[in-house]
Amino acid sequence: MAFIIKSKLDNILKDDALGIGKVASSDPMGINATVGSFQPFEVFDFVKEIEGGLSTKDKYAYSSVDGGEKFRQATNSYLGLSDHYVISTPGGTGAITTSVGLTLEKGETLLIPYPCWGPYFGIAKENGLNVATYTLLKDDKFNLDGFIEVGNKIISEEGKLVFILNDPCHNPTGYSLRQEELEDLVGYLNKQKVPCTMILDCAYLDISNEARHKDRSFLKLHLEDNVEILYCVSYSKSYQIYGQRLGALVMKDEFFYKVACFHARTTWSNCNHAMITLIEKVELDLETKAKHKKALEKIQNALSERSKLFLSEAKSCNLKTLKYDNGFFISIPCKNNKEVFEKLKDEHIYVLPVCDLVRVAICGLTLEQVKGLAKKIKEYIIE
Repeated sequence: MAFIIKSKLDNILKDDALGIGKVASSDPMGINATVGSFQPFEVFDFVKEIEGGLSTKDKYAYSSVDGGEKFRQATNSYLGLSDHYVISTPGGTGAITTSVGLTLEKGETLLIPYPCWGPYFGIAKENGLNVATYTLLKDDKFNLDGFIEVGNKIISEEGKLVFILNDPCHNPTGYSLRQEELEDLVGYLNKQKVPCTMILDCAYLDISNEARHKDRSFLKLHLEDNVEILYCVSYSKSYQIYGQRLGALVMKDEFFYKVACFHARTTWSNCNHAMITLIEKVELDLETKAKHKKALEKIQNALSERSKLFLSEAKSCNLKTLKYDNGFFISIPCKNNKEVFEKLKDEHIYVLPVCDLVRVAICGLTLEQVKGLAKKIKEYIIE
């Protein structure tokens, strides 16, 4: 007897990074290059200090649906914005699912890059949407021509365009759009005569060590009235508070904010009050914000060391990788990624098969674990 509506019967979670990561974590000999969390996992000292000093009310009482005025100010400060509306969300994923669900009707089309973070497909499916893709990179650059070709088709058929851009530090490639690439993309959107919505998944914003990402200058874009950017923030990664599930959805349009608040109240109601207070205390205090910046630089430097070693060894053994700039992941084109996954697992090495790629989460590896890994993967790869 089926108790689930027919449209959801095929929505079964399979090959999920968190599930594979759990298996990898239970292997005492395992090298876990699956889940996107920085290791060794340590809570920032200033986070522990603030959290330890929170009042009972700030820890355990309900927050407001949107997180409150101070949270709005703090999140604007985090993004280098000033007058945007904000709602707190359960992680960056909550911001993305809200954005998708409020901008597209069932049967309409969500445009996403290929390769991409796998749950984008699931988010579209859960909302009854079609998915169109374009190849993210061409000759190691953002494939604007490919985006425009598919974008024009959607616009002609549906009279609108909604797409996800995961930038900077794209998951799974680690690519970041150059400023001119981003401006050319927005230039295309500005010329359209229909509503265009960029869902900017900036979960890895604080993982990039580029100056324009650190000072948020790359977000200073000229938008015409037909273009809206929905910023999807993940405090999980910026603050190393993954399991506390706090993110934010940021928008310019007041009516969108009002509808998003209704969605939040009727979906998850409100978010983690202690973490909301944490963000307020950091982002609205220059001294504490400086401590956060210093803590992030340690992560950025560690990722730089790990990626340089992996990419250098990959080059030495002729292992092809997609263009990488910054971030948690490096990706390897691979036609037999499921087979590679199983063979490496037999050797207690865990990677993630996704989108005709093998994704290596260098964020979870020590330098010692990175050493020799490219050569080991190369043994089983069919390009």
